[in-house]
Amino acid sequence: MGEGYGNRRYQVVVRAGRRLRASVAGLGAAAAALVAAALAVASLLQAGTAAGAEATTTRPEVITGALVTPDGRHVVVPYLAGGCVVGATLTAAQTGSRVTLTLRQVLSGASICPADLIVGGSVTVTLRHPLWGRSLVDGSTGRAITYFDGRKLLRVTYLPRGYRFSAYQPYPDPAVTDWERGFVSADQATAPLEVEQVPGNAVARPSWPVTARIRVGSRRAALSVLTSGGHVFGRAITWRAGGYTFVVYTVTYRTGQRLLSAAELTRIADGLRA
Repeated sequence: MGEGYGNRRYQVVVRAGRRLRASVAGLGAAAAALVAAALAVASLLQAGTAAGAEATTTRPEVITGALVTPDGRHVVVPYLAGGCVVGATLTAAQTGSRVTLTLRQVLSGASICPADLIVGGSVTVTLRHPLWGRSLVDGSTGRAITYFDGRKLLRVTYLPRGYRFSAYQPYPDPAVTDWERGFVSADQATAPLEVEQVPGNAVARPSWPVTARIRVGSRRAALSVLTSGGHVFGRAITWRAGGYTFVVYTVTYRTGQRLLSAAELTRIADGLRA
């Protein structure tokens, strides 16, 4: 699938801002407020990044969880950005029995840090050899890091034509158990696709109104739809299997962007394999 890895820094909130801005005409004043907040965060993060390395400092951050990708060589770690945090760095000290990760927030050096504008990001480090058989340790606390073994992620065997892997997307609150894989179409004419996998029976995002009961393979599933003003902005299929909750969903973020149909989402969900 050509899965790539990298420091996503502030692109999570930039993407959220773009999605909200594209849909604001149909969502009203409440959405307009959300757009303004999201774009304000993006602006702050971009401004902090543009300030230059000379103005920045770093500080350690405790690692709350991680994802080790299926090949064992890439470790993805979430961090909290916003305010004066404009990015993060992740380094790995490696021995034959242990990998010690050190996560550091990158600070803009600004004198005023808006604490109410906090978002999630992720950063990735590449190991010389697969992690398997070695322990993963937080360098700032000395404690073992609880990580999601990427070999347990179901493989996506079907994607609509033109789609490619984009990024791993963790949710760091309250603990990193919820992982998504994002896929985007080459020309962005069709809305992005997210495949979410959550251990246990935890409530998974998004939680939109259920409009129909369908089946994914032999499992019962729920089709939910995000609507406003008579327009459909998102679709999601949710089901449980093998000790996980799965969600396959899509949301438009640009005017005129085509939304994946329920039939297309069902085919993607049916194509997930161990």
